[in-house]
Amino acid sequence: MSTNEEKIIRAVDNDICDAKMYIRKAKEDLVKLYRNKDGKKCCGHPFDEELYSRIEDDEEEGYLLDFYWKEIRHFDDVNANPTTAMEKSLLCMKKAEELKLEWTKPIKTEFWGGFYMEPYLKCVVTHKMAKEYEDYLYHLKLSGSRMEFVTKWLQKSKISMFQLEKEEWIYLISEYYITHNISLEDRIIYRPEFNLGQESRSRLTNHTITRDEISKSIDEIKQCRQAQEKTNPLLNKILKEVDSEKHEKLNYHHYVSLLAVTYDEHPRYFKKDMVVFHPMKPKEDHKKHDLNSYTITMEEVKAMLVHRKNCTSTKEIISKMLTWGKKDINLEEFQWRDLINAYCKEHSIEIKEDTIFYAPRNKERDPKLHLNYFIFDYEELTFDDIGLCLYESDDDSIF
Repeated sequence: MSTNEEKIIRAVDNDICDAKMYIRKAKEDLVKLYRNKDGKKCCGHPFDEELYSRIEDDEEEGYLLDFYWKEIRHFDDVNANPTTAMEKSLLCMKKAEELKLEWTKPIKTEFWGGFYMEPYLKCVVTHKMAKEYEDYLYHLKLSGSRMEFVTKWLQKSKISMFQLEKEEWIYLISEYYITHNISLEDRIIYRPEFNLGQESRSRLTNHTITRDEISKSIDEIKQCRQAQEKTNPLLNKILKEVDSEKHEKLNYHHYVSLLAVTYDEHPRYFKKDMVVFHPMKPKEDHKKHDLNSYTITMEEVKAMLVHRKNCTSTKEIISKMLTWGKKDINLEEFQWRDLINAYCKEHSIEIKEDTIFYAPRNKERDPKLHLNYFIFDYEELTFDDIGLCLYESDDDSIF
């Protein structure tokens, strides 16, 4: 007894076969009409060259013959075969609904690959694939016309769309709306393709970009540029105090430290509306389609300033730890962490949520760019998976 899936695929393949037969017969009927009216152009049959004196395809033969010829060429372009696995899956889902059959298991089938040596490609289709493809087609209806304008704008701007990541598409689509001063539509979902060649015919490789993602990106870009207009003059002034050779290497932590030092020495430079800074990332970290800037809030600057002022507050107990552990001061971060935990455990010192220790680094660096202390707070001391220090990066040893 046939399963539901066997009944579904058999019915779908029969429909495709009937459609192909219709196309073939319709073209043959047109060719007969064309030949009966003494049409001379080749229509794709092997005997054409022998029986008819061929003329060029663009030569005119009169209104009726030219009409027949145009329709014959139209049928050459009609393909009843699904050309992707997704198309085949949707046909299966609609046929299952038509036959009132439940489709639960994957179906092994094939689709038209268009290759001379291997015209059909094997694939496996599922009900989930069909639903995703149906959603994709619906999303294209929502955004298709607008996407055409976005695509033309990108082409005019000489921006390649080949294998763009989702984040890049979000940024570029947002830039389109900002550049053209267009309001974002209420109901729109973009589905740009991430081209993976033949793999794109076996599964959906399109990104899904929602209205909320674009709206958020537009707001971020606008806010960033507005903030830069206010704060870039101050950042440029601060950078004049730094060796120009280091400008291209400054990272997030360096900028936070520089801003904290400046805020401490010249608080009047910071106006009330300077709530966030967006210094540029090093060129080596730039992405092709991105704002390529850091986001640093005044809260982060003030927090760093607190650390800078308090970094000697634990000097006495740190010294005791070194004496107790018989260690010299040149310890790596993980060694400091182990020493502090061991000392606190041995001396019954509770590590509370507000506990913090400042351990000196084993290498002094530019004090304007670096705190020169490891920061060990409650999380650093109590959690097993420790990443980088809260406010410092070890990837800046060039300074």
